[in-house]
Amino acid sequence: KKSMIMGVKFEVVKYDEPYDAKTVYGYPVRWGKSVNMEAVTHNVLAPLINKIGVGAFKTLDAFDFSIEHLSLYERRLGVMSMTGELKDRTVKAIVDNLAEREMQIRKSALRGDYKLNPRAQKFVDDTIVLMPFYGVAVGTGHSVVSTRFKYLNLTFWSHYRVFPHIGVVVGTEEDLAFVKTCGVPWAEIVNVIGQIDMPKNMGVASGVAAAQKFRSGAWDKYEYMYWTESDQVLVIREDAVEPLYELVSDGQHLVVPHRLLPFPRSSDFDPSLAHLLKNSGGNKKELKDNDEKQYHAVVRTAEVERPLEAASCCFDPGDCTRRDHWVHFSDNDKMCMMRFGDTMGVVNGEANIFLHTWRTCKFSETREECPRAY
Repeated sequence: KKSMIMGVKFEVVKYDEPYDAKTVYGYPVRWGKSVNMEAVTHNVLAPLINKIGVGAFKTLDAFDFSIEHLSLYERRLGVMSMTGELKDRTVKAIVDNLAEREMQIRKSALRGDYKLNPRAQKFVDDTIVLMPFYGVAVGTGHSVVSTRFKYLNLTFWSHYRVFPHIGVVVGTEEDLAFVKTCGVPWAEIVNVIGQIDMPKNMGVASGVAAAQKFRSGAWDKYEYMYWTESDQVLVIREDAVEPLYELVSDGQHLVVPHRLLPFPRSSDFDPSLAHLLKNSGGNKKELKDNDEKQYHAVVRTAEVERPLEAASCCFDPGDCTRRDHWVHFSDNDKMCMMRFGDTMGVVNGEANIFLHTWRTCKFSETREECPRAY
């Protein structure tokens, strides 16, 4: 049986000696100060990419395959540093919005809105979606505990619309108890309790644990693995599923989604809370800059039943190894915000969030064939 992450055979990077004498499932893992949730990419996937000499494919149209990284919304507002009434009201507003979206996405998943052709269905039936979750025991990173519960459920149901087998990795007894009672039908619950030092180690721990599952034969029924995080809503068109798998079916390539980032707008909140956020919450510039952007909403209506099928956002065909075609967020001619279906408002592109520079996609109200760069 092949053990794969979206087509690449999954092997554990083994070190001569354990680093700080720490192992996960018996495998030495190099824990460093910079080992964060995303480090699984570098510790496990990067050596494979270097070994076989390939990079990753992304789609030309953002709406074919993307994720919406929910927790950045809180980070933009600075929720973790808020206190008192401001924090309580802001968190409640976010949780209420997430609850409504969860209900909509869950209904879509249970209705079976996605209709895949037989070949695409076989691909997804052979796939395990895996996400680490560290949320109940402590609030870490850029999100508070109460929103993490909603993020997890939203992430699950957005993937369940397409993928029938979804697993979660947990590292505390509290999280284990939560995922068993949160009301979603997990295909796999992977336990790494006692094998990590810090919450941010969950990414690498989940990757190593998955490798152990494949190597031991416990996951022989899966041919592919899609690794994500527990705050990433999946955006994918049903007619993109088969072509994406065709790209990775040779076992030599990766396909990864675009990372779309939700930014807050004044209209996300009732007027009194928006006023409070601007004046007491230090978000005046944040909301002003976002409010000034053009806002495109493609939502389900009587005329538009499937929003993702009705519009496009084509990325510029610039060289991926250069950044001279990226633009700053302040460029209101090229930067906009958009909402398709039941998402928050996201920015039209992918970012170096520290420099606030973006590779943009151009929004179109009608679906287009995106121009190729080569």
